[in-house]
Amino acid sequence: MAERDERFGHVRVEVDRVAGLVEVSGAAVPRVLLRRREAEPRHPHAPIGTRDPARLDLLAAGRRWEVAPAGGGLTRRSHRVDARRDAVRLRLVPCTSERSKLLRDGRELGRLWSVCDGGSAPDVSARWRAPGRVEPVDAAIGYALAAGFGTGAQAWFVTLLLRALVRS
Repeated sequence: MAERDERFGHVRVEVDRVAGLVEVSGAAVPRVLLRRREAEPRHPHAPIGTRDPARLDLLAAGRRWEVAPAGGGLTRRSHRVDARRDAVRLRLVPCTSERSKLLRDGRELGRLWSVCDGGSAPDVSARWRAPGRVEPVDAAIGYALAAGFGTGAQAWFVTLLLRALVRS
């Protein structure tokens, strides 16, 4: 699916849930591949199929990045995903129930949201808060992480309430 990005033009985001592959490309962004190494078992809540960093590869512009999703728990921060290469650290972390913010070295670059109807590729959008500081590779990795792991998370008290209601 091609997205119209306010800064980088058309960004193509392709997701193959069965193969565990996310591919991002565009004229103004480098090609990014986020890949699940093994077919099974698949985690049902992550479009890429896993949150295990040992089972993931991330390539951006042909260079390997370390990708480390947190396990996902009660807090929004527990749903964060980190990507690192040399001294550059990117983090996608939920900031609302639907959106996540992309940080580089602790500074917010923008907000992303991913909407998925269940079967098709997610519709990923971004709004850059610091357009002059957002590098093309930052944007492409942000799109890949949002498509591969989703965006947003409930507040901890909502999660606890929902769990309590399910048990009763």
